[in-house]
Amino acid sequence: ALRRRNIVLQRLRGNTSYDESRISAALAEPVTLRPLRTVQAAPWLASLGDLPGAATRTSLDLPLQRDIETIVREETAKLKDANLRHAAVVAIDNATGEILALVSSASWNDPRGGQFNGATQPRSPGSTLKPFTYLLAMERNHRIPSSILSDIPTPFRTAQGLDLPQNYDRKYRGPVTLRTALACSLNLPAMRELNHLGGPRPLEELLEKLGISTLTQQPEAYGLGLTLGNAPVKLLELTNAYATIARGGTFLPFTFFPIHGTPVPEEIFDPINAYLVSDILSDAAARAPSFPPGGPLDLPFRCAVKTGTSSDFHDNWCIGYTPDFTVGVWGGNFEHQPMKGISGIAGAGPIFHRTMVRLHKDRAATWFDRPAGLIDITIDTRNGKLIPPSDFPEKPHARRDLCPPERTPVPATSADYADGKALLDPTYREWFKSSANQRLGELALDGALPAAEPLRVITPANGTTFLLDPEIPSGSDKLRPVTNLPGVAEWSSDTLEIEAATPEPVVHLKPGTHVLTATDPRTGTTHRITIRVKTL
Repeated sequence: ALRRRNIVLQRLRGNTSYDESRISAALAEPVTLRPLRTVQAAPWLASLGDLPGAATRTSLDLPLQRDIETIVREETAKLKDANLRHAAVVAIDNATGEILALVSSASWNDPRGGQFNGATQPRSPGSTLKPFTYLLAMERNHRIPSSILSDIPTPFRTAQGLDLPQNYDRKYRGPVTLRTALACSLNLPAMRELNHLGGPRPLEELLEKLGISTLTQQPEAYGLGLTLGNAPVKLLELTNAYATIARGGTFLPFTFFPIHGTPVPEEIFDPINAYLVSDILSDAAARAPSFPPGGPLDLPFRCAVKTGTSSDFHDNWCIGYTPDFTVGVWGGNFEHQPMKGISGIAGAGPIFHRTMVRLHKDRAATWFDRPAGLIDITIDTRNGKLIPPSDFPEKPHARRDLCPPERTPVPATSADYADGKALLDPTYREWFKSSANQRLGELALDGALPAAEPLRVITPANGTTFLLDPEIPSGSDKLRPVTNLPGVAEWSSDTLEIEAATPEPVVHLKPGTHVLTATDPRTGTTHRITIRVKTL
């Protein structure tokens, strides 16, 4: 711009009608670039391409769009110190697939990426893909909300070697119901379920049917981590995938233009399974152990909701729905800078809450009609077996749940218990004998481990790499290793500090390569493992 201006002014010098002093003054004047500002209602629409003519009518609700823009600006301003600077929101009319509002960024005029469209940028979705894994488990493996899943240390073989995933809180809960596993967003049960389904391919194929366009690699490249969100997705597409659950398993493509006539949906999964997942995602009591009441997930009406956070805090999500609307929220930074320990519930959650409340300001929220093919059951949450309805709520482990008649659990018998404790099968033997087991008062093994069992390290696996984020709350730099001889094995390391070497050691992690040694003092047997610790 400066060069072009000077060329024009120099040419004017040859014209005697222009005063030389004025030309010299103009040449000396600095050039100031001002960002283009717009008052266009939805400036990001032009970036989508393939739009009809100038007089096109869109499906956007302008007052709603303006209100959500205000919500995004206000909520991101509150989290500026936590380095959450950008956010995007999508609101869909479930009946038609019409986009009612799309906020692409906190401010279109923000010089730091304000004109990026956060709704169409591929980002790591965290745990928001887990509901689709459980839908597959219900469809193909006939799981129900009360099915028992194993939350125990489980090494999985990957292309890079053995992987030993952990839950967000590094705890292992043993047997849990599917309802608890999904509501509390546990990692191990989700990965084990995907493994039982044959690996990542079925989940990738389902996501592609639901309109996810960003899964460009072979399923094996993602591995079982696909259910934890290791593949990038677009907020717009993922929100529409959730709208498919809200429609009872029928898919409609999203659209920015009004639908004329009745759209023809495509059935992707059974309406009963869609209802069961919606029932779990709206169950505040089931998620309370991980997401205590009183937060942004508690709305003044029933609402299915799921959060997600990428492992390095680059992205957080909150997506949910009622029968009428589906809302998806992404929060983070367009420059891919990590946030300071902000999870989906703390970052995207408040935006989701306010947006969903705004959507229902003029339309009272309802809930889905219960499908005719479901019955009420009462189960023992420790083993998933059928118990008398009169046991609820007197017995602490009794819970009422739903299932199709053909998937009714088997009744519990006296052989399933010992001294009031539910008996576990051998799958849980190592976990039960480890310090990770905090449920000794309610569970028991059918038989004891042999006294002479040799020492083995259960977790961490040899060669495990730990990533430390300086912004994660205090306590995340601690590791609690587990052996099959809790209270017996003694731990040591030449490079790491270990508190209370027995019975429950606490290892303070720091960057580097370290050797941990477990010793059985009765026999002198040792077991050494090497771990690596890195910082983000």
